[in-house]
Amino acid sequence: MAAVWLEYDQEALDAQYNNRLAVPTVQNHFDNWKAWSAGTREALNCRLNQSYGRTGAEKLNIFPAPRGNAPIQLFVHGGYWQALDKRNHAHMADALLKAGIAVAMVNYDLMPDVDLSEILRQCRAAVARAYDVAADYGYDRDRLTVSG
Repeated sequence: MAAVWLEYDQEALDAQYNNRLAVPTVQNHFDNWKAWSAGTREALNCRLNQSYGRTGAEKLNIFPAPRGNAPIQLFVHGGYWQALDKRNHAHMADALLKAGIAVAMVNYDLMPDVDLSEILRQCRAAVARAYDVAADYGYDRDRLTVSG
């Protein structure tokens, strides 16, 4: 095959972006995240599946902070836009909540069912919704940050 970037042909370049091939035990990690996250959702004050858009996937799991007027961290899950969802990452909320930070886990539709521009539209809508409902969950919408 011909090089498509530097010395990489398309197959070699694709392999560089496929972390699952580089980590043979990746499914064990995913299984652990899912189990830890289920425990987190049960143990903490989580408001599940708060709608922020028109599709079934456009949902937030919101963990209000223990004290009012807290900052909020929106977490956009990974999976190369093609896998996983917010349920796999709730365990990350535990440390943030202990630090007094509210958390929202963002879900979105996955490729190839939608394209990247639609996923970006959904993520922007999730940020806007989290900003709009701050008073309902007791956090400071002007201290909203996003990671993922």
